[in-house]
Amino acid sequence: MAPRATQQSRASQGKKKGSGASQHARRADDSDENDSEDANDDEQEGDGDEDEDMAGGEQAGSQKKGKKPNKGSVGGSGSGGGGTLSDEVKRTHLDELQRLSKNIVRLALSMTGKRAKLTRSDINAHALPPKSKAFNAAFIGAQKILRDTFGMELVEMMSRTERDKLGEEAPREEGGAKRKSQASSKSYVLRSTLPPALIKVASAKDNDLLTAEIQDLRDLGLVGDNEDDDAREGPLGSLLAWKSVESLALTGVLQLILCLILVNGRSIPEPQLKNQLKHFHLHWSSSFPMPAHHTEKEITLDAYLTRMKNEEMLDYITVSTMGGGGATQASATQHRRKSRVTADEGQVVEWKWGVRAHAEISEESVAQFMTSFMKTQWKDEQEALLAQDEDDEAAGGANPQKKNKQKGTFEERREELKAKADKYGATVYKDIVRAAGGSLTEIKPVA
Repeated sequence: MAPRATQQSRASQGKKKGSGASQHARRADDSDENDSEDANDDEQEGDGDEDEDMAGGEQAGSQKKGKKPNKGSVGGSGSGGGGTLSDEVKRTHLDELQRLSKNIVRLALSMTGKRAKLTRSDINAHALPPKSKAFNAAFIGAQKILRDTFGMELVEMMSRTERDKLGEEAPREEGGAKRKSQASSKSYVLRSTLPPALIKVASAKDNDLLTAEIQDLRDLGLVGDNEDDDAREGPLGSLLAWKSVESLALTGVLQLILCLILVNGRSIPEPQLKNQLKHFHLHWSSSFPMPAHHTEKEITLDAYLTRMKNEEMLDYITVSTMGGGGATQASATQHRRKSRVTADEGQVVEWKWGVRAHAEISEESVAQFMTSFMKTQWKDEQEALLAQDEDDEAAGGANPQKKNKQKGTFEERREELKAKADKYGATVYKDIVRAAGGSLTEIKPVA
């Protein structure tokens, strides 16, 4: 009997130990659940990255303890919670990413108002949290907001090294393929994405809109009832009021200078630029009116070129015309003025496109503008001569020699004139590319 009593006592002690162990296990489970609830409260206050890390830590901890992760709740309880943990993490992460994208948009618009470039260091310092790795995702979101809401996009500016190598043949690898340039400026500017057709319609004058604008100004007491007030600089009757934002005359001068630089081999000496501008009645001391929001009322051409240099629309270098002098980069206005004084010593300034002009305008766009302008002018002249011949023939006073040279009717000649105009435009474009010294650059938006 003693052995049976001993066995029963041992069994009862084993059950007590087992029940004690199970009680400890249940207490541990309860503490784990409480800890998981506290952790979830902290997770909702944190950002998306911390949510993912803590969620992964919980799952790993539960797997180590032999428990399956609870997929049906956020707080760790089977019945509570308003969605899965992954949904909450995704929503938090997307909200944070949207906020960072909007920060980049605000920063880009602010820098554009100052006519300053936006660098990646500026984005990291003012739009993103410290040591953030969300630049690429936030940048893509900012691009979408800019394109969909503002009709603009961020374009990366080329480096000065890339600019100076334009027209040169790219180095090739051993297999014969062109080696891609690895240089990146990490600087961006905003550029409009509005279609040219939309800009043309929005810039057209509408009399009803003009009348409404003038009436609004009269109601505010800003314009009187005199007819002279209608002709003053003010409402334009168009959706895009260019004149109230910038000087159209100065914009035209800048486009002209960029054209002259391009067809002169992408650089032009300052004395030659002065002589060519004289044909357009433009001198270094010529003054131009400024829009009302500027502090100065007028600006000279010399001061405007300096301003365009500071905005990186134009650039210049000082070149030694004496043997062995080489070229040196000029970085300030005093260098340009010094080169004028020491011109007798063999120094001259050469103007070039700035890196901002390559990003906002591009050589291809300027070449297309020149081609379209010259093609239209040539076609108008030929159509005027054709109309004069038609009038002479109708009056019966046409030259007999011209009649013999005429081929077909005037309608056929007009059709031939269109084909000749296209051919003339293609020839002009080839000449521009040849004068520039190589293939022309185009704008490549950032994805």
